[in-house]
Amino acid sequence: PERLGGKVIEVENVSKAYGERTLFRDVTWQLAGRARIGLVGPNGVGKTTLALNYALSLSRHGRTVLIDLDTGTSSVRNCIDTPIERDLYHFFKKGARLADCVTSLDAKPDPAGHYRSFGFVASPKHLIEDIANFTAARRAELIDAINELAANFIVLDLKAGLDANVIEFLPYSNSGLL
Repeated sequence: PERLGGKVIEVENVSKAYGERTLFRDVTWQLAGRARIGLVGPNGVGKTTLALNYALSLSRHGRTVLIDLDTGTSSVRNCIDTPIERDLYHFFKKGARLADCVTSLDAKPDPAGHYRSFGFVASPKHLIEDIANFTAARRAELIDAINELAANFIVLDLKAGLDANVIEFLPYSNSGLL
């Protein structure tokens, strides 16, 4: 797709149900490159699961980085069985470059190597409140670092709800997918 500026994903007449419960029916949509989308919902509805699977799918088409800004129990670090050397704590508190905080999947969750172009930046295990509640300067620092990542696609997994931190990422980041 014209250097990811054209159509990236197209979904036609997709439905999903679990047993008797229909989640969605006959959904059709397209996603253009460089688009920003937001998925909003309460805790526990599957936003992180969707973000993770979406990022894994995108990685089959180009370098994809999932950045986990959700410090809750559904954080990406709790969903992926891969050792994490550096996370957002190292970026904000230890001065590591964000690119050096990207973790690739090891052979255990990806034995066939289908997702070699996928990486993620894990939410921190320590100083969660400090990191989760961004000042304007910290938000700008993170946005600049995100925009410097060598990736075709960026997926941000933000905490649930539309608080100021979530809303302020929408217009300023030109990172691709939100």
